[in-house]
This record gives sequence, C-alpha cells and structure tokens, in this order.
Amino acid sequence: MEKDAKKTFAKIAESLRQYRRADLSDFEDDLGAHPVDKLYVDPIPNDGILGMVLSSNTTFVLGRKGTGKSTIFSRAQSEIRDKGKNISIYIDVKALYDLLGESGVPVSRIEDRNISEDVLREHLLRKAFLSAILSDLIKELHIACERLPFWSKLFGNKKELIEKVRGRLALFHIKIKEGILSDAELPILRSITRKTEDHTKQLHRTTAKAKAEVDASLIKLTGNLSSEFSALEEALTDNKIYESYSDAVLRSFPFSDILNEIKQLLEELGLRRLIIFFDDFSEITWSDQRLFVDVILSPLNNSSDERVKLKIAGYPGRVYYGRIDPGKVDTICLDFAELYKSHDIQSAESAAIDYSTRLLSHRFKEFGLDIKDFFAQRPTFEESMRVLFESTFNVPRLMGYILKYCYQDSVTKGRRISPADIRLASQKYYGEVLAKYFDRRNRYALEPFERKLDRHNQQELLDAIVTEAREVRRGILAKEIGGSYFADVPNPPVSHFSVDPSLDKILSSLELNFLLTRYHQMRDKDGKDVSIYALYYGLCENDPLCQYS
Repeated sequence: MEKDAKKTFAKIAESLRQYRRADLSDFEDDLGAHPVDKLYVDPIPNDGILGMVLSSNTTFVLGRKGTGKSTIFSRAQSEIRDKGKNISIYIDVKALYDLLGESGVPVSRIEDRNISEDVLREHLLRKAFLSAILSDLIKELHIACERLPFWSKLFGNKKELIEKVRGRLALFHIKIKEGILSDAELPILRSITRKTEDHTKQLHRTTAKAKAEVDASLIKLTGNLSSEFSALEEALTDNKIYESYSDAVLRSFPFSDILNEIKQLLEELGLRRLIIFFDDFSEITWSDQRLFVDVILSPLNNSSDERVKLKIAGYPGRVYYGRIDPGKVDTICLDFAELYKSHDIQSAESAAIDYSTRLLSHRFKEFGLDIKDFFAQRPTFEESMRVLFESTFNVPRLMGYILKYCYQDSVTKGRRISPADIRLASQKYYGEVLAKYFDRRNRYALEPFERKLDRHNQQELLDAIVTEAREVRRGILAKEIGGSYFADVPNPPVSHFSVDPSLDKILSSLELNFLLTRYHQMRDKDGKDVSIYALYYGLCENDPLCQYS
C-alpha cells in the first residue's frame, strides 16, 4: 500500500466518525464543494429515506447516536435549495441548549415576595432557551433568504418584513434579560414557589427524622436531597402545574405575530413552505423538551396553515410529541430492526449488509480508492462486510471507529483487513468506548425518558445476561441443552437471546447505548411474540465464553 493511500484511508474513517454535520467541510480539499452531496448513500435503495424526509409532512427521524440523521438532513437541505420551491433552515437544538447553560441569565430581583429567586432564575433560563431557538430561526431564515437567487432584486417591504420580526425578537430578549414577566406568568410562578417551599419543608422533616434514627441514613438522604431535579423541574412533574405553566409561557411569546409574518413573507417570495430542520432534539432534558415541543414545535406545526413543516431528529425513547398528533406526522426509524424489518431475518440481514457495502464502497470511491484493495480476499470480501455489519449494525459512526482501529492495527503495517481484524477492532471499541457507559462520571451517556433501572442496576442486568449466556454455552457443550443438535458445533454461539416484548423497556437503556441491539421480532414455537436481542459483538469478543452467533 502506498503512503498516500494509507493517509486517505484514515481520512475515510474520520469522515464516518464525525459528530457534527458541519465537520464534513473539513474534507472539501479532498472532495470539492458540498461533500455531503458526494458522500451521501441512502440506507435503502433509490434514496428511499431521503424521499420520505423530503415529503410535505412533518417528520421525526429517530435513531441511536451516529445513525446518520444529521447527514440525511444536510442532504435534504441541499435538495431543497436545488429545487427552489421551498426554503429551509437548520437549528442545532443541543448547541443552543449548551450555550444557554454555560452563559446563564442574570436575574434582577422582582418586587414580588411570593416568587422565589431560584424559581425565577430557572424560569428565565428556560424562556431564554426557547427565545434563543426562535431568534436563531429568524436569523437562519434571514440568511436563507439572502441566498435565494432573486433576493438581491428585492427591495422595500419584502426585506423589511424579516427585519421587523428580528426586531420583535430582540425586544423579547431584552425583556427576558431584565426579568420582565407577563401577567400570565406571575400566578403560576407564585403557585410553583408555594409548592417548592412546601416540598422543601417536607424534605427537611424527613431528613430530621432520619437523622434522629440513624446517622448513616442521613448521608444517604442528603445525597438524594441534592437531587438531579431542580425546584422548578420537581414542580413540573405535576401535570396540572405543567399545563398551567406551559400555557403561561406560550402566551408570553409573540407567536401569532411571528407566524403571520413568516406566512406573509413566504407568500410574497412565491415560496410554498418553510421547512425547519431541528437536530439533536433528544439531547435536552425531559422537562425542557416538553416545553420546547408545547411552546415552539406545536404552534409552528399546528398553526401555520401548512406553510411550516418540521423535520426533527431524535433518539428512540427520548421523544415527546405533546400537542403534535403522532398519527398526522411521519416517523422514520434508522435502527436496524425497524429499518430492515422483514418476515425473515435473512432478508433483513441481506438488506443491511447491502447498505454497509454500498456506503463504504461509495465513500472509498469518492476519496479515489478501491475498497477491495484494503480488505483480505480470503475469506471473501463479502465475509468481511458481514462481520462489519454484525459489529456495527449499520451505524456509520461505529463503522468509522472500527475502520480507525483497523487502520492502526493493519493498514499502517501494510496488511489487508481480515474478519479477525474487525473482530479485534470491535473488542477495542467495546473496552474503550461502550463500557464507559457504566462510569458514573460519564455525563454524555443518555437514558430513555422512561428509564426503568439506574445505571448500577443496568450493569448488574447486563452481567446477569452474560452469565446466563455462559451457562447456556456450558449446557450445550454438555448436551444438556439441544441434545445432539449442536454436535458438529465445537464453539456454540450464545450472543442472541429472546424476551417477552413487555421487557423491552427494561432493556432500552442498554440498547440506546449499543450494549444490546434489538435484532428481530417474531413468534416462538408456542405462537407467543418475542423480541430477539444481540449482545454487542465486541462484548462477546471480550468474553471467550460468550461467543457471537
């Protein structure tokens, strides 16, 4: 292998591991302008997913981290720009959320002793986040309009419309920074303050009682009293209070005027729709996502006379629809079991392996390489693609990690990649990345909103599953399980297992973080529905007694 080819291989692996869609611009020197357009490969033939995202419906695109949601959005925006019938903008929800969390909102004490400073600060932070979303929306709309080929020919009222909306949002920002509240907000904030004060008194009584009984118990209680929930979040778990609070926040926004001006702008520009892409929607907390949906997304979707359509990227188990009717929107799931669902698992696997092969072959070609020059031909190239699928389940970012480890271990040494190299790479990825999920200091791992087990108990659950897999393997070898059925299998695989579908939510946190993957849904020999799961390939490689199927 030539030195330049090895360096290009490393770039290919890096391009698959990108965490931000804008990062693909780093490869413009290699690929030219608009690298996403050149690299994009649809998960199903004939650009099926892209076509669904470009439909005239509001669309939720769901998939675990790294499944390609941002890339699909970027490619869809490019298509919208080329056709010129609609206008689109992109909002990175997580980036705005993190920015507000770091900068905060200064709070001036209001002359109302019935509203606590803590509740007021948290309230203004949430309003600042929602306002930042709207402001970014108007800013991106302004930029998108300026990119229109006919924009420079427009004068007068049409340009003034966007400036008018931006000015309204700027004034709204100032009100938030000064702590100015609307009449609709004051009653509910007083009610929340009373509730939080009552709750605090109850906690103090509980703590005092515990201290009197056992000093050791106090340590445990005070650890919980620091709480992962803030005062306002705790209050909003009461649905009646949340409904009143979200309605008050919604009424405090000049939404009707903003929507009317956006619709008027589209009309005068001769455009059908404004399409808004909201990325990393599931990275925000449950309470903030509820407000985001009920205060921002629902009015945009439900009150725009079909002139505004939303495209929202999220994680399975971390999506709140609120006042958006799930039956009237499209939902696309990019995870293997849903995307390639079929009557038989062989068809699903074939479709998935086809995507992995198409994606990598095309990417190597765009970078000027032939993928087969880097993979061993014995066993076959097709066998390597199968093992790559089994160790990544078609997740492009995981493919990037596997190729990175293969680059370090094989390509740099001039060796072609074999299935054994891919298995070793998956083992490294498990140890260096996935296993870190159980580190309590890991702030980046996310849980489904309806989490059933804490992280410690999830680790115990995974250990129990692995222990059971070892026992099954021992039973097979001892012919206690399966009799002579496995007689010709010296190393029986035990990586897959079935559970009743009612247990899916128990396993959802492990699945969201790739330690397990739902593989198939079927009926067992008794006609009962079962969910088939697979342990992560690298976990099985890490444990020789738990061989992958």
